[in-house]
Amino acid sequence: MYKVFINDKKIFLSENMINSSITKSDLTYNNYTDKHSLEPVIEHFINDKKAEKLFITSKNVELLFKDFRTLFHFIDAAGGLVENHEHEILFIFRHGKWDLPKGKVEAGESIEQAALREVEEECGIDGLKIIEKLPSTFHIYYQDEQHILKETHWFRMQCRECNHLVPQVIEDISIVRWMKKDELSEVFENTYASITELLQTVIKL
Repeated sequence: MYKVFINDKKIFLSENMINSSITKSDLTYNNYTDKHSLEPVIEHFINDKKAEKLFITSKNVELLFKDFRTLFHFIDAAGGLVENHEHEILFIFRHGKWDLPKGKVEAGESIEQAALREVEEECGIDGLKIIEKLPSTFHIYYQDEQHILKETHWFRMQCRECNHLVPQVIEDISIVRWMKKDELSEVFENTYASITELLQTVIKL
């Protein structure tokens, strides 16, 4: 199954309908057939102010997602959920919201290299070590007169000596901060739905 975020809205691409999650205002497209019929469904959902979820089913979910991707300009990004020895998590504050450090994968680098580079650049730290690959997140946003689908590849990281934090101001980051788990309510009150879900899945709050 794939889950794609558009702000607080969600698109589910799956083999079977998730009946327990469907409400009257949600939209559904059962037994997907071809991408020509998919585009108007997506466009309608994006513009529908009431619908919060769209469920699309197909016996071949990978083919469905492949066709879904072609409707957008696709970008690969990578970032990190960084923890220190006190089990605090590293957050950035950008565009008025708390977020995890991440950025676009550049030509010629692996997603692991991109994730380490982006965290180092955005937070002004080094000495990072990747511990494990985490679930990717997908979200759609509108920029430069086109809808963009971004996949962010996440990695759990450890930082040995990362006390001196420097926000990358050129990337509109105003704060870089370590937070304890009992401080995360501040993040959940002002972050993106995809970040909330990633944190809840990985940290098991």
